[in-house]
Amino acid sequence: MNREIAVIGVGTTGFRATTPDVSYRELTYEAAKKAYLDAGVEPKEIGAFVSTAEAFLEGYSIADEYSPDHLSAV
Repeated sequence: MNREIAVIGVGTTGFRATTPDVSYRELTYEAAKKAYLDAGVEPKEIGAFVSTAEAFLEGYSIADEYSPDHLSAV
């Protein structure tokens, strides 16, 4: 088993207390697009994804279950 890992790109969205104009799904997608651009890769080239969220603070139960679609990781 290969245990080498690398963070090859990062992407963030703006930091605001509320985002009534966009959903958290849209924010996830926007950050993912920026990370892929930063890394110079396509999602299909990536072996694994890590997404973090605090479901309690997000107001959704198990919020990260929605992430794969918006990361193009399905």
